[in-house]
Amino acid sequence: MIENLLKNKTGKERATLKGKEIAKVATKRKTTRGSIKIKILEINAIEGGVEVFAQAWDLQGNQYGFGKDGSIDIERFRIFNPPVLVNDPNGEIVREVVDETNGETQQITLREDLKEALLQSLDHTISIVKKDGSNIVKGKIGNTTSTFYPAAGSVAPVDGRVQRESVNESYSTIHNGTGTAASDSDSLISMILSASSTTDQYSALARFICGFDTSSIDDGDNIDSATLSLYGFDRSTGLGDTDIDIVASTPASTNTLVNSDYAQLGTTRFATGVAISAFATSAYEDYTLNANGLANISKTTYSFFGARRKWDVDNSFTGTWASSAFTRIRFYSADQAGTTSDPKLVVTHSAGANANFLAFM
Repeated sequence: MIENLLKNKTGKERATLKGKEIAKVATKRKTTRGSIKIKILEINAIEGGVEVFAQAWDLQGNQYGFGKDGSIDIERFRIFNPPVLVNDPNGEIVREVVDETNGETQQITLREDLKEALLQSLDHTISIVKKDGSNIVKGKIGNTTSTFYPAAGSVAPVDGRVQRESVNESYSTIHNGTGTAASDSDSLISMILSASSTTDQYSALARFICGFDTSSIDDGDNIDSATLSLYGFDRSTGLGDTDIDIVASTPASTNTLVNSDYAQLGTTRFATGVAISAFATSAYEDYTLNANGLANISKTTYSFFGARRKWDVDNSFTGTWASSAFTRIRFYSADQAGTTSDPKLVVTHSAGANANFLAFM
């Protein structure tokens, strides 16, 4: 198994090794995944991941275009820190997560499948960036759609949960207080607001921080669009429904989270919020970044984002308090470790020069 090869390696070394192994097994042929037919024309290992040149069609045989105007025939997809595991109810890899509301342990089963992980990653990325194919220029190659994943554990770029918990205080106090817990090893991120048994008091409020190494984007490239995606697990609205918003985050370190990072999330919304009641479960919820979100993407270092409830961003609880109730969304983190459900950032960028043309034979 590839996991045995990744032991005692740095985050960058693990990502590069995964790319090399994926390039060995990927098949250059047309394959259907979901509602998309994907044809891989070329695949190469690159530093930090893998590079794929591919075309795509819908199930009726209509080709998708790529790029700002849909004129790209063959898109260049780069995947950094690529996934190697896929969900499988019969899988031999078992991960356990504990539900903090009742202490129950839940199991998630996976299998190692480098080829399938690549195809699932491409399928979701293509669903985000595809365009109508009426403008396709035959043989035109895109300047790149790059997909970035965080690193697992206390490794840069880190992701995880920061929280104020085990308290009994008003909403304003729990919102403005200092963090009391932080974790960069949870397989599931639990963004919870929990009421205590004291009227109008609360016991826990959590926020999410997530980083991506976007330094591989050429400094001269234009960032045309970007989508941040979180893979939902379950949801609850016991205190009422509210949006999950994407904002900036500035943790003290790029490779670990500390309690004080609870105060290091912004209030400028980077995308349209998604109501918890509508948040995808067993699928990605996609946030199309606005101009502020695009400006947060770095071409030289890590790009850090955060997630907060609308109540949290606005510092205004507009739900209905109920004793020991909670409103929560749970989604997978990078510590689900190399799966096709890790948080991901898809960036379409272009050099702005004349397009290259290439015929794959």
